[in-house]
Amino acid sequence: MARVQVVYESIWGNTEAIARAIGEGIAVRLGNDAVTIEEASPQVTLDPDIELLVVGGPTHAFGMSKAATRRSAQTAARPSTRSPSRRPRRRSSALSTELAACVPQ
Repeated sequence: MARVQVVYESIWGNTEAIARAIGEGIAVRLGNDAVTIEEASPQVTLDPDIELLVVGGPTHAFGMSKAATRRSAQTAARPSTRSPSRRPRRRSSALSTELAACVPQ
């Protein structure tokens, strides 16, 4: 059985939603036991048996996040400096179905 690990970094929650949708889409074909989805941290260890590693992260200041851009994003996320959240509703099930069609059987 193929093993897949999805690792992501997310500050606002959008990258997490996409990472989870990707993992769910792959799990449709390979089964829930074949997919691990987790937030990136220094404690994340790679499963030595994985055959596919999916890595996702947000873009900050036109590139991948860095310590300075993470601090800037966290400052912008403070309730006093930010307008109310208008997060779109999750469409992970529809996206999972579309992604599942892309995974070879």
